[in-house]
Amino acid sequence: MDSVDVVTHRTETLSLLSKRIGDPNEAVNDVTLTAVARYVGQVILCNNGNNAEETKLHMNGLERMLALNPDFEPSNQVREMLFWTDLTAAALCHAPPRQLTKRPNIRLYGNPMLQTPRSTIGIVCRGFQKIIADHEVFKSITDILHDLRCLTAVAHYSDCKVHSEMPIFVSLCFGVGERLGGLLAMGGSTVFESCRLAAMVFAEIVLLHNNTPNAVLLAAGMKRTLNRANIEVLLQQQPELLTWILYMGNMAAFGTEMAPWFLRRFAQALSFQGLSLFETVRNVLIEFLWLDGVSNEHLKSVWSEVQEMI
Repeated sequence: MDSVDVVTHRTETLSLLSKRIGDPNEAVNDVTLTAVARYVGQVILCNNGNNAEETKLHMNGLERMLALNPDFEPSNQVREMLFWTDLTAAALCHAPPRQLTKRPNIRLYGNPMLQTPRSTIGIVCRGFQKIIADHEVFKSITDILHDLRCLTAVAHYSDCKVHSEMPIFVSLCFGVGERLGGLLAMGGSTVFESCRLAAMVFAEIVLLHNNTPNAVLLAAGMKRTLNRANIEVLLQQQPELLTWILYMGNMAAFGTEMAPWFLRRFAQALSFQGLSLFETVRNVLIEFLWLDGVSNEHLKSVWSEVQEMI
């Protein structure tokens, strides 16, 4: 329960914000938007994720504020704050990001006018979108993939430094991991089961930098699942997805006796598709789940070993 001082401070803050929003000349400008976004951010970060309804209420208010003056465009700094708030709230509320400003945030989503986006965030999960459309079994994790994409954007925005220390971020990541862990194997689908485990690797190891014994268990589960199937057949069915799964297996198995097994299978997947350049391989992987800082460094390490095997 909040202390009396916290409740008093919150009440006073809301009262001041309400007065400012009620003034037509002050309702929509950088100062007011910053104040509201920071308040919503505090609501999100300081309550351990147990405040989805309050967060949704404040986000509705922020959206209505911007609707008062649809031609207003915040400064770059305020836009980035709004997008951070938007993406974190979306992950917490399991809802689509509201995209609060007219122009897309270039840092998060890439510049659509450029052939190559400045950020990979704009194409994260695009590979899954194709698979979900064709395979009913994957529709059961659509909402989880959405949450992972939002969390990836938050991590990307914080430059891989601050997010893993935020209690709400950690709580949301572990929540996604628990939901993935609670799913039952669907109809004996090797690809789905190994993909589910690979997504858990991404949530726990990539987003949280969490090198725990659970990584070994996830790698063992992926190896056991894939060993029950014919890799060549899987490559013919889902070559790009399997490439990403094996890459995540390499990450989970790093430094263990399972690492050579995943490395060989990863090399097999690259050879099957004729992928012989680092950038070409990277372009395949970023369409699933990918975080530039962490994923790039690990791929460089794997690439130094695997390119001789292709």
